Amino acid sequence: MNCRALLLCDDGLTSRLVARALAAAGNLEAILIVGRRPLGARLRWRLKRHGALTLASQLACAAIARVLAQLFGRPRRNELLRGLDGPWPAGVPTYRAAHVNHSDVVDRIASTKPDVVVLNGTEIVKAETLDSTGAPFINVHCGLTPDYRGVHGAFWAMWNGDLTRVGVTVHRVDRGVDTGEIVAQARIEPTRRDGFLTLPLLQYRAALPLLVDYLTSSAKPGPLTGSTFSRQWYHPGLGHYLPMIIARRLAF
Repeated sequence: MNCRALLLCDDGLTSRLVARALAAAGNLEAILIVGRRPLGARLRWRLKRHGALTLASQLACAAIARVLAQLFGRPRRNELLRGLDGPWPAGVPTYRAAHVNHSDVVDRIASTKPDVVVLNGTEIVKAETLDSTGAPFINVHCGLTPDYRGVHGAFWAMWNGDLTRVGVTVHRVDRGVDTGEIVAQARIEPTRRDGFLTLPLLQYRAALPLLVDYLTSSAKPGPLTGSTFSRQWYHPGLGHYLPMIIARRLAF
């Protein structure tokens, strides 16, 4: 099996890493970069779901983590990106759409006729978009499903002391949130030099070979054993982040 892939993604670092890996393997047919809902709309959704105090704590956590990563995390970040990062692959047709569920996305999938649609960094894909093609949608999820669905799966596994479930999943996308069939999983081993924003880089370093293998080989590593529950996790707040630093589970 050697699949022709359409990468449906945001305009972020990890999407560029995925694009470069797929292009190097000869699987990347086209790139479709999509935007996101306005920041205000996303914040209103989180405010409605979590409340003002939790939202404020989440935003403070994200801001402080970024400052500390800039101050202390650049050497580790550069180390993890070595050999992976660079410009978007040259010569690959690249398109843009307003958001992941826009009609332009459906039209582009129809015209490209990919064997598989690889998602990365997008908002939740609606059923209408998923059902618009017979091609499977595949996603890199930064956590081991079904235990750590949602966001920041490695952080939450470390917070829980669940060190055997710190990892990454490649899975098919269905109508749930990270509930699709698991294609492959891998564990990661954070070091004392890793922080909140380097954990995803560790996860992508582990996930990219799994994704390429799925597109180029009939061999399927499948899920890891040891799953005990299923839960969707959200953005941590300061009350989660700072104790992890104090306990030295995270470097910054």
